[in-house]
Amino acid sequence: MTLVGKYELLQQLGAGAMGIVYRARDTILDREVALKVMRPESQMDNETLERFRREARAGAQLKHPSIVTVYDMGETEGSGTYIAMELLDGVDWRAALKQRPPAPLATKIALIVQVCEGLSHAHRHGIVHRDVKPSNLFVHQQHQAKILDFGIARLASSHLTRTGKILGTPNYMAPEQIIGQKCDSRSDLFSVAMVSFEFLSGSHPFQAPFIPKRIANDFPERLTDVDPRLPEELDFVLQKAMDKNPDERYQTGEDFAGALRSVLANGALSLGQTAVGTEHRDEMTETLTVAFTPDAPTVAAKEQESGPEFIP
Repeated sequence: MTLVGKYELLQQLGAGAMGIVYRARDTILDREVALKVMRPESQMDNETLERFRREARAGAQLKHPSIVTVYDMGETEGSGTYIAMELLDGVDWRAALKQRPPAPLATKIALIVQVCEGLSHAHRHGIVHRDVKPSNLFVHQQHQAKILDFGIARLASSHLTRTGKILGTPNYMAPEQIIGQKCDSRSDLFSVAMVSFEFLSGSHPFQAPFIPKRIANDFPERLTDVDPRLPEELDFVLQKAMDKNPDERYQTGEDFAGALRSVLANGALSLGQTAVGTEHRDEMTETLTVAFTPDAPTVAAKEQESGPEFIP
């Protein structure tokens, strides 16, 4: 038996530059968790260690069904610093995008609504995620969206900065984040819109080459140009969320979620005859019923990298 604090390591689930994630058992409470253990070499860097702690603090502050739950953080002399988190069963959004048959459109929209609501909760607590991307979003137990990895989040109580560098994943950054300006909650919503566009259509709204430059300077693709079967009302919602001017976007996650709910409520998905074919019309009225089947019986919250440091 290998122990890290009170946790028995059962299986390695993933690894990244900063840490290794295990499926583990809490030997006191007798429950399984995802245990993220920081690599010894990472603990030698004070800033990396602080970002690891920041992930734990952000998770501990946020109690929402669409945000992965952090149970515990600790340090051991032999194994170093660790975070114990909720063990998730499902797939991340990039994997969900590739599954066949695809989920009903209404199911996908309902999952996006959950992400908007989870981020709204974080924003109300003064936390901006800053790294919303497909691998940091998860479909848990077939129907619940989960937001992962607050490791580079901006906390209202934190003054941690890194002069001259921008942390995040360039292909999913808001324009103001790419050019080095201050980002806020509306920057997260721009990123959600890009991820949602890809989740719905299978295509990024800003095409290569050099996607970050296009995000900063060009208009996004139209959702209905990429897939004419999708409703125009949904196209309008995503275009507004991806406005270059933050003041013209939805100002809160609840605003964004409300617009998506209106698409559902107004019957735009009756265009499901065009969205998925007439024979699947009944599926378009179902929400949160499709199974996102993982490759293995249990897939846990794994180490999600924040992406490369990007210098514009």
